[in-house]
Amino acid sequence: MHLAFDPFKQLLQTGESIKRRAIIDLFNKTMSGQKRLFLRWSHTVQTQNSITRCRKTIEFFDALNTLISSAVLTKCLTVDDLQTAPIQAKRVVAEKLLSNSRARTKEAYTTWKDCARTARFADAFKL
Repeated sequence: MHLAFDPFKQLLQTGESIKRRAIIDLFNKTMSGQKRLFLRWSHTVQTQNSITRCRKTIEFFDALNTLISSAVLTKCLTVDDLQTAPIQAKRVVAEKLLSNSRARTKEAYTTWKDCARTARFADAFKL
């Protein structure tokens, strides 16, 4: 019985989404030109602010990684020690850890951006 109603449920959901989109389009078409320009400007400002915040945060973590790497490498390693194999291995490991940290930070903000975009689309289709 459950399988018999699935196609009808899909048709209902498709029809409801088309109806929501039509109502949103109707609202957008009947808006005044000033309101359309204001909403476009508002969306542009929100996007720009979000990009700026993400960029500043990523730059902060990059600066923090650079500070940590320079402090660790200068504290633990002297010029005489750079030639030995274990010290070289430690240095390579420290640089890989910090580069992985940078990559994870950028990936986290990309994921956050994608989730925020999905949430905005979901909110746009709710009435």
